[in-house]
Amino acid sequence: MKFKKSESDIPRSKQRIILTYFLVIAVALWSLFPIGNAFRISLMSESELSAVPIHWYPHEIDLRSYGMIFGKTFEGVEYWGVSPTEMLNSVFSSLTVAVPTMIIATLIAVFAAYPLGRLKFKFKTTIFVTLLFSRILPPVALVIPFYFIFSRIGLVGNPLGLIITYLSGIIPLATWILMGYFAQLPAEVEWAARMDGYGRFATLRRVLIPMALPGIAVVAILSFLMAWNEFFFAFILTTGSSAATFPVMLLTQVTIFAPQNLMLAGVMLSLIPPVILALIFQRYITRLHIVDPVTVQQNE
Repeated sequence: MKFKKSESDIPRSKQRIILTYFLVIAVALWSLFPIGNAFRISLMSESELSAVPIHWYPHEIDLRSYGMIFGKTFEGVEYWGVSPTEMLNSVFSSLTVAVPTMIIATLIAVFAAYPLGRLKFKFKTTIFVTLLFSRILPPVALVIPFYFIFSRIGLVGNPLGLIITYLSGIIPLATWILMGYFAQLPAEVEWAARMDGYGRFATLRRVLIPMALPGIAVVAILSFLMAWNEFFFAFILTTGSSAATFPVMLLTQVTIFAPQNLMLAGVMLSLIPPVILALIFQRYITRLHIVDPVTVQQNE
């Protein structure tokens, strides 16, 4: 006679795997629900949004809101958007700011995190504490000095002013993340490279950077996202100029009196560059394991 196995017969390791998958799926659904809901509304017409009873999915897909974002007009539909030139310029302005910020911040963070994470030198702790302190200052305390200085040197309404502003906040965070990652790389590999005649720069470029690519990829994505999504500094420094970024243009010109489908169509469009960047760096991110730089600093 055969007896069916009870749940208690299932190994605990399998139970943990099942529980882990369940939690991952639950968190993924919880995180994707707002995005899915926004996408659903962006595909609905204004009449369908106000329908009673509520339509939980678009009965007829309406893509006019995406066209209206870039200034296209449709017969019988009230025009809410800005001109195509202004909106496309705002997308270009955001990319002009976000891409250089990502590249510069990542490069500087790599060369700053290497000595902080792997070398011992004077004032190392002071520099480390300064990095942490720079993240404490609220943006509202910095925007007035930035605006005063930039207005004197002609950087208000200039993408370069935004790049400088963003780098001042992103570089400390990127360095703080990477220094912990560099610190946990095996010292034996670096010693072997030095024994083969590599200098510190060659060792960093040929040995350590390839090993730290998962952490560098995460820093690059975070740098891009912070520059692409930032609104406060961009609103103060670029509103009314040709350098206005996409979030500023979207809020000030489109979403003030716009219907929900038009507003959320702009939100969905703003997600495209970060998603593309995440797909490009996906193979590096999956190899990432996080190291706390504070713990590394205390253990030295």
